[in-house]
Amino acid sequence: MTASASPPLASIDALETLLAEPLVGRRRQRAGAVLAGVSAEVRAVAGRRWTNGAPDLAVSITLKAAERAIVNPQGLSAENLGDYGRRFGGSGPAGVYLTEGEVDALVKLTEASGVVSVPVERDVTLGGTPVSDPAVRM
Repeated sequence: MTASASPPLASIDALETLLAEPLVGRRRQRAGAVLAGVSAEVRAVAGRRWTNGAPDLAVSITLKAAERAIVNPQGLSAENLGDYGRRFGGSGPAGVYLTEGEVDALVKLTEASGVVSVPVERDVTLGGTPVSDPAVRM
């Protein structure tokens, strides 16, 4: 992480708790890099920096995406039905990615928390003179 990079939205300790296993050595280093990458993706989708704490939903999405990247870095999937089985790899997303549902949740989260300006028009008078009158100075 460079001096100008924002800190990850979730901690390695929280990721270890989710994975139910300790991350040591190179796996811990990789987890830090994954959390930084996922955090950058979450911030980009949300359009927010969140440098001093993020909403719980953003942290949860960060952890789930990081878990996917740690547990299944190639994006492999399998389907088994009785004796029949198929495996796919390479056609779906691999590494760091957000699901469509996670992207939608982040968009809704940030739309709901944004500050908006709503223009309001109404007649206002000051001392009996309409404010829209060019002769009135404020």
